[in-house]
Amino acid sequence: MNNLPAKYHFSWTEKEEHFAHWKEIVAHESRFSSSLLMPPPNITGNLHLGHSLELVLQDFLIRSSYLEKKPVYSIVGMDHGGISTQKKIESFNLPFLKSIVDKKNYAQRIWYPKIRQKFFQQWGGLGLFIDHQNIHFTLDKSSQKQVKQAFIQLYRAGLIYREKKLINWDPQLKSAISDIEVEYRAGENKLYYLKYPLFKGNGYLLVATSRPETIFADAALFVNPKDARYQKHIGEQIKHPINNKIIPILADEKVVVNFGTGVLKCTPGHDFSDYELGKKHKLPIISCFDERGFLNNLAGQWQGQEPQNIRLALVKELEEKGICSKIENYQTNLIISQKTGSLIEPLLSTQWFCNLPALIRKIEQTNPNFLDEVNFHPPRFKKVIQEWKEKTHEWCISRQLWWGHLIPAWYHKQTEEIYVGEQAPNEQEWQQETDVLDTWFSSGLWQIITLQEKEKNFPSPNPEFFPITTLITGYDILFFWLLKMLLLGYYFTKKNSFKNIYLHGLICDNQGRKMSKSFDNGIEPETIIKKYGSDSLRLFFLENNIWGSDLIYEESKIKGCFNFLQKLWSIGNFLLLKIEKRDLKVIDFFDLENELSNEKIEDLKIINNWLLNEVQKIKKNYFKHSKKLETSYLIKKLIDFTWQKVSNDYLELIKIDPWSQSTKKAFLYTYQQILLLLHPFIPFITEYLYQKVSGKKLLDYSL
Repeated sequence: MNNLPAKYHFSWTEKEEHFAHWKEIVAHESRFSSSLLMPPPNITGNLHLGHSLELVLQDFLIRSSYLEKKPVYSIVGMDHGGISTQKKIESFNLPFLKSIVDKKNYAQRIWYPKIRQKFFQQWGGLGLFIDHQNIHFTLDKSSQKQVKQAFIQLYRAGLIYREKKLINWDPQLKSAISDIEVEYRAGENKLYYLKYPLFKGNGYLLVATSRPETIFADAALFVNPKDARYQKHIGEQIKHPINNKIIPILADEKVVVNFGTGVLKCTPGHDFSDYELGKKHKLPIISCFDERGFLNNLAGQWQGQEPQNIRLALVKELEEKGICSKIENYQTNLIISQKTGSLIEPLLSTQWFCNLPALIRKIEQTNPNFLDEVNFHPPRFKKVIQEWKEKTHEWCISRQLWWGHLIPAWYHKQTEEIYVGEQAPNEQEWQQETDVLDTWFSSGLWQIITLQEKEKNFPSPNPEFFPITTLITGYDILFFWLLKMLLLGYYFTKKNSFKNIYLHGLICDNQGRKMSKSFDNGIEPETIIKKYGSDSLRLFFLENNIWGSDLIYEESKIKGCFNFLQKLWSIGNFLLLKIEKRDLKVIDFFDLENELSNEKIEDLKIINNWLLNEVQKIKKNYFKHSKKLETSYLIKKLIDFTWQKVSNDYLELIKIDPWSQSTKKAFLYTYQQILLLLHPFIPFITEYLYQKVSGKKLLDYSL
């Protein structure tokens, strides 16, 4: 028998035997019409639903381009994922990982190959049309060499430097993190009211602070110059209640009159706002923490302890001495590390910085409107990234981790002189920096690294593929990653890295919340695939994707996609029952037109010509919108055409008549074209059915 089982099931269509030839096709392709950079996932574990959305959108572009005989060169890779991967490895608590060398070797030689293989399986499960042999990794030898060369060039241009500044310190990670790796969460904190006695007289000023453990580094008290309560004290001094140091009472309009008592204790070495006040009023920038985030000698008996651990004991002592008069709760925005969930501690620390504002100025000296040359989809994101470009500031790029790109800097063991280069001038006299680079630094060079021509000095991206035609990524990393690539890419190559940038939204649950571990609302793609198949998941993504807008996950939508696959299957089954096996071949449109011109039954001629006209209209519309990656619009049109015009209208019209040869060919041609048009959306079922109704492999043909 020629027919299919009555009910569709993905277990038949998604067997590798039906699509194994895809790997052969993509591996042997040598001529490309465009290029696509696929954002490299971190090697921290399985790909989640958000990754799957992005990958399917990219695969739609690749497959639809291939069907037009315009193959896309896909730049595929994986990111070492600095902090996240290090945390993952350390969470295993493996007894044989005793030293940093042990941990590095495990991550590089065991963990990365394991996750790489897992990604390959997941990519295959989603049906990705990519070359698995041409894979890049941010920590392979070539990548490490190029990252070092980029760092050295930026350092020699004065755009990277080392300095002691206030940075975000993650006390759990024991590392600096950047401004974009912190978030603000509403929460409850405590205000501690401390008495600061006036230097002259018997009075005192009452200060409300949320961080009593920084009291050892106070540089001044501030009041608002318009606050009538404290006008008479401006210019006076107080005697510090802990160390008896004499510090001034100063005025600044930035002091909030109605917060606490309206008196601010200024610790420039422990708060970013205080840091700016300190610079403005030329105060000493001192810290009572050391470079590891522990209390230093200014803290006296508390030296060597972690600040968070002494708060209760310190406050108790302040209460006993009459310095702390009361404590109250208040609602505030807590500054939280996205990496560990810890409260961020501003810390005065010696770190490496990239001067992004100066780098931008250098770019704009030659091309002030360089971002206008990039096409953003949706266009509103161009304004967003331009605003961020104007607001960006110096970027702390050093991290106190063992996993990542070692900073190519060396310190003289006696003079402490700094040398930046790939190798030390003399290994006996110099020791290497132990800090690594922020992951976003190497990721910001990814578009150059992956296209670097062999045997050429950095930067030499292959001009055949650079600038890269298309990037598809989430809008949530517009600043994290995209802006870094645009800035570093233009600085090094004098070209924009991308021609077109498409920004998709986030996947949210049915309450509109982003899927995340904190909400425990995430769904693994494998869970959906096991229940409904990969094609149903892909169809859900592509039908519901509106560029720049979030996507709401509901299982009912997946079921709706599965139902359409059943309809497509049923039409194919009906066709196979009506057409003899010997007649199942690829139908040529021009031969079909000749066949129809000789049709004897006028009604059939009219019906079949109507159908072919509808096919040509849908194909014309398809090309117009597929180039813009308007997948939601396209699939709705294709579903309507398949379900309504073909299944409901056409098949009903021809049921009353005997099937002539022209009718069989018209129906077979239409169904084959539907499968070709649907292939970038649902590759497994379309490949399977196409082989059944033509005797040929689908990707041997073009639209």
